Amino acid sequence: MSLDLSLLNPLQREAVTAPDGPSLIIAGPGTGKTLTLAYRIAYLISELGINPEKILAVTFTAKAAQEMKDKLFKILPADSSCTQYLTHLTVSTLHALGLSFLRQHEEKVGLLPDFQILSESEQVQLVKEILSQRMPQESLNRALKWVRKISEQKNLIGGDAPMGLDLQLDHAQKILSAYEKKLLERNVIDLDDLILKPLILLQEFPEIREDYQNRFKYILVDEYQDLNNPQYLLLEKLCGPKTSAWIIGDADQAIYAFRGSQVKSFLRFQQENPQTRRIHLERNYRSTEPILAGALSVIKNNTNRIPHNLFSSNPDGPPIYVFHASDHQAEARFIVKEIEKLVGGTRMESHCEGPGMFGFSDIAILYRLHHLSFPFSEALQESGIPYQIVGGHSNNVDSISGYLVSILKMVLNPHDDLSFRAIAPHLDKQPDFRTVFLSLIDRYQRESSFVSLGTLIKNIVREMKIKEKERFEWLTLVDPFQNGRADQQLPHFLEYISLLKEGETYNPRAEAVTLMTVHAAKGLEFPTVFIVGLESGVFPCTEFGEEPSEREEERRLFYVGMTRAKQRLYLSCAKERFLFGENRKQPPSPFISEIPRETIENISVRRKPSKPKVKQRTLFS
Repeated sequence: MSLDLSLLNPLQREAVTAPDGPSLIIAGPGTGKTLTLAYRIAYLISELGINPEKILAVTFTAKAAQEMKDKLFKILPADSSCTQYLTHLTVSTLHALGLSFLRQHEEKVGLLPDFQILSESEQVQLVKEILSQRMPQESLNRALKWVRKISEQKNLIGGDAPMGLDLQLDHAQKILSAYEKKLLERNVIDLDDLILKPLILLQEFPEIREDYQNRFKYILVDEYQDLNNPQYLLLEKLCGPKTSAWIIGDADQAIYAFRGSQVKSFLRFQQENPQTRRIHLERNYRSTEPILAGALSVIKNNTNRIPHNLFSSNPDGPPIYVFHASDHQAEARFIVKEIEKLVGGTRMESHCEGPGMFGFSDIAILYRLHHLSFPFSEALQESGIPYQIVGGHSNNVDSISGYLVSILKMVLNPHDDLSFRAIAPHLDKQPDFRTVFLSLIDRYQRESSFVSLGTLIKNIVREMKIKEKERFEWLTLVDPFQNGRADQQLPHFLEYISLLKEGETYNPRAEAVTLMTVHAAKGLEFPTVFIVGLESGVFPCTEFGEEPSEREEERRLFYVGMTRAKQRLYLSCAKERFLFGENRKQPPSPFISEIPRETIENISVRRKPSKPKVKQRTLFS
């Protein structure tokens, strides 16, 4: 039985069935990028008879990798023998792939077996230790800045100079050298090393490079626009002379410049592979025409982009709603009232039917900075509306309760002093607190030999008095590791969560409004989206610079936020906002003025809400 391609449109089908050789698929938001990639893999296996062992598919997140495998089982013909070979297929993030390389060849890059990956909180502790020796006056915030600077410098390979770090300065060079020395002494690596060390491995050991090149004859890359220079070079080394590279992404959605990703990766691929076949996916299946038209009008103001046409499969829909609030509290009250109207009252059911009727899980509130979330979470809580906050830090695990990672590391190794120092600020400072805590770790260590990982974590989060919402997130994360004893599963679990990116703990099954940064929302979609805090200086954010390239990055981020919306999009700003410890008065974001007037409806709190056809009583009726 052959692969059924009838669900694909002509351009998707062209991308899926492209002959061997370099292919660049430019896929705008909502154009079925993930589906097209999955069908491409299925086509290689089912129709061309390619051994799955010869295929490497690179995704941006671990969650996307698992979803890709699940999708392949559904796509491949039911009576096909191909599905039994899918276990041999490599679908992975680059960081997870790099980790597997290092586990096989650790001694060649100066690592010992059982090396560990630093959490962000442990990385900060390590940098603070170095700074205290050289610059005792340095603060925690300064340490965080140095962590970012170190990452920028480590990702400099093959790219432009990092912002804000002049390594010609003597003390900067010494701090970086001291940092690398301490990593080696402790047999630990940071996330950047998961790319850099495998890159060194492939550069310095031709036999290893050739082995991987012979193994992977087909390399497919998702979210190509998000690659930074070391990641680009790593993939380049994996591609041999006979490798067929198939990449997909959208330069207009490149939003990780702070991690070193660059729009020019697309252009670079074509320049280095002149015979590249380029295919544009143009049909948007997600957003209504007013939303898509508004988003396209915004992104067309960028000059550093690949021109790309998009048209909507959903021509009908309401305009983009814009609300100007007097302050952030009025903005939050308006959004709560609008949510109550959209769901037909404060209630718990989801996915209800009828015009203008939504469930809580159909709604997302997106913002540029995590600090903006607080008035909205407070207003939702006061109104009895369930919500989930996703992310909030550069390392998503730290937003869940990052010190729990360090506790689990101490269960593996009670002598891990770096993990202890990351935990210490969260402990009651009684005279014997270290002794008491270490006895607790000893008990957890003994428990781990006869209970499941889920049971162990339940016991820890209960005793550490971790909040209910965060407890739920942890127990959701541990689901794939329930089989076997905790001491057997814990090393694998710690590796897994160390590779999580912001947004990967989003739970689509939660009957709750979702609050997240626009960065965390990348790859997601919601029937209704509120983008809040749209003031000049906030979004676009000027905290990290005001160069033209940075403004274009902010515009791409706004474009990503707008195109998360399927049916309704609300944009809101406040004349006055309390942010970073002060009241700020700022004009509306210039991005709002880039949206065509005919696609916008300005609304006020005095607007009488349209009456839904189905009346739902509230809990308080």
